[in-house]
Amino acid sequence: MNRISGWLLDHQRADGCWWDKWHASPYYATSCCAGALTRAGRSDSSAAIGRAVAWVLATQRPDGSWGRWAGTAEETSYSIQTLLHCGGSADPGVVARAVADGCAFLLLNGSPDDYPPLWHDKDLYAPVNVITAVRIAALRLASARPLIANLMDE
Repeated sequence: MNRISGWLLDHQRADGCWWDKWHASPYYATSCCAGALTRAGRSDSSAAIGRAVAWVLATQRPDGSWGRWAGTAEETSYSIQTLLHCGGSADPGVVARAVADGCAFLLLNGSPDDYPPLWHDKDLYAPVNVITAVRIAALRLASARPLIANLMDE
């Protein structure tokens, strides 16, 4: 666990995100890496997790979405999960507003027909069931938080 956590810390980009060669977007890798470091609980990971959360907050689009080229349900879902699982040291009101705005985007943009291919293999592809599951999970996590649920009801 310490060796892997150290590797993750060493590979974080200066802006706070991580990249993965199997995904076109940094939001997937950032969600996975920040989440793993959060669950590992190492005290030397808190600054890296804070940078990841700050990066996610700073890259939100005006329509509430996140995305490398355009806002997508997949990238927005990963960002919401990053904020909810790893945003403990960030301003709770700022995180709640960002998550509520992201959920509003997800509720309007949930059609699998709109999932762009962001995954790499021999070709780019969009694993519809995986993306649908991460979208549902993000909405469920957000709705379980009273502050966020209240903002979503406004």
